Amino acid sequence: YSIADVSALEAAFAELPKLTQVDMCDTNLSYEQLDALNRKYENIRVVWKVYFGNYYLRTDAEYFIAAAWGENKVYLTDDDIDCWKYCTDLRGLDIGISKCSRRMSAIFRRCSNAPRSRRSILRI
Repeated sequence: YSIADVSALEAAFAELPKLTQVDMCDTNLSYEQLDALNRKYENIRVVWKVYFGNYYLRTDAEYFIAAAWGENKVYLTDDDIDCWKYCTDLRGLDIGISKCSRRMSAIFRRCSNAPRSRRSILRI
């Protein structure tokens, strides 16, 4: 979907006082714009997909298992996983063999320490 005017979207939020979640998957807005909306409206959860390698993950996902993608697996690098910072509900990751360094653990730690998260599991 194409969002031409973010201010019109925000006006719609104001007209829906019981709104708690908005699915913004596959819109033309950048991760930064979507994150800004998510932070601005603390009672509304803005959810979108982040793309990395041959994978994607919704920002409200709790788990990611690379093996679940079958033969389309790719090695992930630090640059690939930077978008995980938006996935604040992540509690479990199993990425198999990867080329990620300590940066991955730092991003996962930041995600798992977010208010919406509980216990975390990381398997590399």
